[in-house]
Amino acid sequence: MSTVPASLVRALVGSGDRPIVEVERRLPMDPGEVWDALVQPERLARWLGAIESGERPSVGDAFGLRLGDEPGDRADCRLLACEPSRSIAIAWRWTGEPGSVVHLSVQASEGGSTLRLRHELVAPQPVPDYGAGWEAHLDGLGDVLAGLAPRAFAMPSHDAWTRMADGVLQVEQRVAAPVETVWRAVATEQGLRTWWWRHWRDTTIDADVRPGGALRIAAPDAGISLTGEVLVVDADAHHLAATWVWSDADGTSADEAFDVALAPDGDGTLVTVRHSGPWADDAPAAAYRQGWTFVLGELAEVVGG
Repeated sequence: MSTVPASLVRALVGSGDRPIVEVERRLPMDPGEVWDALVQPERLARWLGAIESGERPSVGDAFGLRLGDEPGDRADCRLLACEPSRSIAIAWRWTGEPGSVVHLSVQASEGGSTLRLRHELVAPQPVPDYGAGWEAHLDGLGDVLAGLAPRAFAMPSHDAWTRMADGVLQVEQRVAAPVETVWRAVATEQGLRTWWWRHWRDTTIDADVRPGGALRIAAPDAGISLTGEVLVVDADAHHLAATWVWSDADGTSADEAFDVALAPDGDGTLVTVRHSGPWADDAPAAAYRQGWTFVLGELAEVVGG
C-alpha cells in the first residue's frame, strides 16, 4: 500500500465531469502566520506567484497571478469570498483552460495549524497536474514558513495523482425511498448505524458529519476499521465526501477517498459512489466494488424496505 507523510492528506472526490482535488497540510505554525503567507502579496510571491498589480485584492476584485516566466504561466483570478483569518475562495482560470474555483482555509490544530486546499475543476482540466502542482507549491509554503528558501518546483506525486484519476471506481444503487430519506441514512451518525456493516454485531460508528469532522467505523471481531475526515457535506446538493483509511491485518491504506451523490430517480433515489486511490493494479478496486455493492444493497433493503 502507498504511504504519505503524516503532515499531508491528498484526495480526489467529486464527479467525473466535476472532479475535486483536495490537499491538506498540518503545519507547525500558528494560524495567523499561515494566513499571512496566503494573503500578503509579497509573501505569496515567495511560494506561489506574484499578483501582477502588487496589491492585495478585495472581495470582487479581479487580478492576474503570475507563477512563472513563460507567457502562459499565469492565471486570471477573482477574489470571490474572504472570511478574515479563516478562508478565501478564488475564481481561477489558467491560460487556455475553463474557469474553476480554489478554496483555502486555515484553522488551529494540535501543534500548529491545518491548511486545506480544495480545487473544484471541470472535466477538461488535468487532475494530476493540479493535484501534484498544488502539493509542490505547498511544499514551498512550508519552506517559507520555516524560514527556508523554497525548494525547486517538482511534482513527485504526479504518478500517484495519475493513478487516482485513472482508476476511479464507480458503483450505483437505486433505493426505493425519497432523496431526503436516503440522505438522512447516509449523512448522519444515527442513519449510518441502521445499515452499515449491520451483519456484524460489534460494529461501532462514530461520525461527525461536517467538513473537517472525523469518521470512524470499526468491526473489532472482523479486525477491520475505517477512518476518515469529512471533506464535503452539501445537504442541498445531497453530496458527501470523505477520506478513506482502511486498516486490517494486511495493513493500512493511504490517499483514498469516497464520494456519495444522491439524485431523484422516479419515486426513488439513485445513489452514486465514487472511490479513488493510487492503486497499482485492479485488485483493490475489485475488492472495493464487492464491498460497496454489499453495503449499498444493505442501504436499499433497510431504507427502501
